[in-house]
Amino acid sequence: MRLFKINNPVNIHELPRRIVTRSLLVIIINIAFLSCFITFVKLKSYITVRSEIKSERYENYVIIANKSGLVNIPRFGVSAPISRNECVGIYELNDHTFPKLEQYQALANLSLAHSLTQTDSTINQLKSLVINDESINFHVAKLLNNLLYYQSMYNVNAESYSKLVNNYLENHNSNLEIQKLIRTKDSLESTLKDLLTSSDVRDASLKNQRVISTQYQEERLIETIKDKVNSLSREINDYAITRNNYDVNKDFLLRELEFQNKFRNMVNDIELSIFEVKNAELEWRRKYFIIAPQNGRLHLGNYSSLTYFEPGDTIAIISPLTDSTSDFEIHFRFPAKYINYLHQGQIVYSEMDEFPYLEYGSLAATVSDISSVPFGDTYFCKAKLNNHFTTTYGVSITPLGNSMTAQSRVLIKKESLFEKFKKGMRWEVSNLANGKSGTSN
Repeated sequence: MRLFKINNPVNIHELPRRIVTRSLLVIIINIAFLSCFITFVKLKSYITVRSEIKSERYENYVIIANKSGLVNIPRFGVSAPISRNECVGIYELNDHTFPKLEQYQALANLSLAHSLTQTDSTINQLKSLVINDESINFHVAKLLNNLLYYQSMYNVNAESYSKLVNNYLENHNSNLEIQKLIRTKDSLESTLKDLLTSSDVRDASLKNQRVISTQYQEERLIETIKDKVNSLSREINDYAITRNNYDVNKDFLLRELEFQNKFRNMVNDIELSIFEVKNAELEWRRKYFIIAPQNGRLHLGNYSSLTYFEPGDTIAIISPLTDSTSDFEIHFRFPAKYINYLHQGQIVYSEMDEFPYLEYGSLAATVSDISSVPFGDTYFCKAKLNNHFTTTYGVSITPLGNSMTAQSRVLIKKESLFEKFKKGMRWEVSNLANGKSGTSN
């Protein structure tokens, strides 16, 4: 600011007064501006804490070695999706070789229907297997003997055996469907029983029972007796017909029955052998194969493809598959001395370690839960994401697993410099008053 206009003549006697006046004006304006800034401009105070963005519904599954041994990890160095029951690693056998998974998978895929209808294919497949386990080989040899015996009998009388196989498999499938229906029936009966236990339904049932007349009950009894008489008559007729047929074709029926019993015994032996093979294969698989227990993303440690593990060592971690719509929350511990500034509904901004703030921004969340008691010198708090995984910059990100670390900022107060000064003065006056009070005592 110019104090004088250069082109105008200046009276030397008025110069000091004009300098002082304009200097005072500048000082007053600066003081007014500074006063407004001190009084009206609110300064924000934040508390920054470490936090974790996680979903309690999705927990990591840790695969731990249950015995010592050398493990071959086919997915060495890979962090990729993995399916349930997929192989993670294979323990070394006693002969210092590693088993081939496809050999044992063929045993797990054995079925009775395929063995009876495609016997040649099943026999050739079993003969081609090379398995270094005595227990499995014993059961496989037993199954092979049963299949070879069945094949020889089938070749002698292919037409009759073909009909028996078709009838057996049809009845087998029907039995499976009947078992499903029985389970459904049991479930419905259980639900109905629960409904009948309620007082309203029970009272209504008792009321309906009183409404039934004696005449109706007698009619129902007569109909029941008639049905029983008719049923007995039919059974007597059927028995007479069956008796006559049996007397006429006694020898043929006995041979047919013996033939069917022999077939049924063969099928039962094959079915039992398949069960024993699968059971032995399952026990062997549990002993040597490390299988993924759930779907998710596999995270391996800093191992080589061949690693020796001791019992209790962590082999891998499987984190469940998540997306931006999953129910994630922010968990953090808040200092106890500032807890009076924190309340439910307050906004928390979290900057994720894996996603730099300058590029992605932060996630906004609302405080939903605050522990009622402190844990040490902190309170445990939770906050729900306001817009899933869309940041304050409008960037949508995909969560890396079910847990991510972050740094959260919590706004605790807004106050001006004047309010800070008043608070400080009040604190000093309070300390002086307490000091004088202590001295006088």
